Amino acid sequence: MEIREYKKSDREDFIRLTEGRRRYVMDLDNQNILAISKDYGKVYSSDYIKNTKGSRGAIFMAETDEKTVGCGVGIIRKLSKKEELKYNVRNYKMGVISNLFIEESYRGKGIGTQLIHKFEEFFKEHGCKYVRMEVFALNEKAYDLYAELGYKDYLRDLCKKI
Repeated sequence: MEIREYKKSDREDFIRLTEGRRRYVMDLDNQNILAISKDYGKVYSSDYIKNTKGSRGAIFMAETDEKTVGCGVGIIRKLSKKEELKYNVRNYKMGVISNLFIEESYRGKGIGTQLIHKFEEFFKEHGCKYVRMEVFALNEKAYDLYAELGYKDYLRDLCKKI
């Protein structure tokens, strides 16, 4: 198992995994809100790549058996002046993990945990004090993993069809 930074030659695998994550979450969506367009993977993977340029973040890829089986995106978010006033903090940076996905046949083997630890190290090196991640409400396996790794509920996002 190797966790490494994204490189240009990973683009097709990153698109495939980004689409795989969306499909996985869509299957859990009991309100049928989520959809996937033909260009979803290309558009979102391009955005992730752009948003992690330089020291603003990183994309990590998980490889095993000479196959890319997982990925994640980490963005360093600096609070705006208004947010700093709201939360009474200064020069505050937070790491945000998103698009974490492991192919189904490789889940439960510790790959997600290794990816998360890699992001935590990256964020510490860049002066972040906290790491935040979102999880789809019905993705109980992911939620349980994050809780096991010490993540706690902070915000709740509710939705209702009208």
